[in-house]
Amino acid sequence: MENVTYLFGAGASANAIPTVRYFNARLEMLIKLFDSLKYPNIDTITGLDYEHLEVVNDKLKTIYNNIKSHYSIDTFAKKLYLKDSSNPDYLDLKHIINFVIALEQINDKNKLFHRISHKNYKVLDHLTQNEKDTLISLNKYYLDHRYDVFLSSIFKDKLIWPENIKVLTYNYDNQFEKAYGYYADYYSAYKDLKIYLPKYTKTPNIIKLNGFSIINKLTLSSNNVDFNSSINDNTPTDTVIFAQLVNNLYDKFFTHEDENQPCLINFAWETSNPYITGYSKLVENIIKETEHLVINGYSFPEFNRESDVKILQNLRDNINVHIQTLPETFEAISARFKQRAPQHQKYKIERVLFIDQFFIP
Repeated sequence: MENVTYLFGAGASANAIPTVRYFNARLEMLIKLFDSLKYPNIDTITGLDYEHLEVVNDKLKTIYNNIKSHYSIDTFAKKLYLKDSSNPDYLDLKHIINFVIALEQINDKNKLFHRISHKNYKVLDHLTQNEKDTLISLNKYYLDHRYDVFLSSIFKDKLIWPENIKVLTYNYDNQFEKAYGYYADYYSAYKDLKIYLPKYTKTPNIIKLNGFSIINKLTLSSNNVDFNSSINDNTPTDTVIFAQLVNNLYDKFFTHEDENQPCLINFAWETSNPYITGYSKLVENIIKETEHLVINGYSFPEFNRESDVKILQNLRDNINVHIQTLPETFEAISARFKQRAPQHQKYKIERVLFIDQFFIP
């Protein structure tokens, strides 16, 4: 079997997670939602502390006001990093990204976000009707169906990930884990699918280049990776999970980072970050063995240029490059890929004619 490597960007999860294009508007919608949830004291059913919610919402408002003047939340993050990567605002931004991405993946999140609609939020008037429809549709889905279809396609007789398939993704989300949850325990995905964790995954099948969101607490010890599954005990409602996310985020704002419970949201430009340095050689080895490169939902933004070049410079000659995108964006993405792949003239580059499923060569 030929070796296939997938390079994913935000578009690969766009049916469930807001892309950069919609992230600012999504933050604005969440702020309005949280403003409507102000009640005194603590909710005895869910455990939500409304004072914590107010603090979290104030942080969201600060972040939103800052990113409005930037192209995206990523460019704002890069600005904070360049100014002072040790600034608490930089870590707070990571925690907020973790919070928002986790929130977007709560099962049946439509019940939680039922107050979000065109009627409620005239703040969306700067969007086209199609953009509004796309943004509102995110309320319905916590899983992009393409991940479910992909796993059901590559699994054969058993739940064994094929050794010839690898995934490099810039996405923070947990879509592979959520999809695997249909087959086995959600948290077993990290071991069973071999999702990269620093020091624990020697031959990963999936590497999340920017780290990933965690819905609850992750504990790293010298020889074990353990997820605190308290929010999954007794099948809690989505509102209980929401309360846990809010309260955990509040704690993060007022406590120092615990090395055994780190924030796993990272950025590929953090070249000295142990998470990044830990996978550099692993990515190099994967790329060197690649015979088919499938690009899905990734537009090669300028702030990732250095990372992209470092990855793509190790591609072998005469590989097949399959770009899954709409016809109107193919030429631009192809041109940006060629900028970053020094031997691109030796590759066969083609557009995959469908985007409703992940292409399998």
